[in-house]
Amino acid sequence: MCEWTENDKGNYIYKHAGDVMTVFKKNGSEDWSGVYDGKFLKGSYDTANEAQKAMERFVFNDESKLAKAPTSGWQETKKGGYYKRTANGISTVKQASSGKWYITTNQGTFLEGCWFDTADEAKRKANAFA
Repeated sequence: MCEWTENDKGNYIYKHAGDVMTVFKKNGSEDWSGVYDGKFLKGSYDTANEAQKAMERFVFNDESKLAKAPTSGWQETKKGGYYKRTANGISTVKQASSGKWYITTNQGTFLEGCWFDTADEAKRKANAFA
């Protein structure tokens, strides 16, 4: 078994081949799941340890049947923002404390001067960069 490390959010991570396997507790649930390279585990697991073992089989044994097909388009984040995987990485749309929406790129950089009244406006602009 891998050496998983718990982060400050209560998720478990394992770095592999320049990417990170993450095991996390599902929103509003006691169930666990995992993600690696944009692919999420199918179903739910009762414990973090069970989800970690499934992630290891998925990644190291290439058991692709354990993962869902990757989703396309904008997905909602746990914090109410949005993210989208593109050929260039991940773009995110987040809401500032002012209520305005902004875009960050896969490098985590903020697009200066790009403030939007709605998330949909910001997502349309981010789509232009994809």
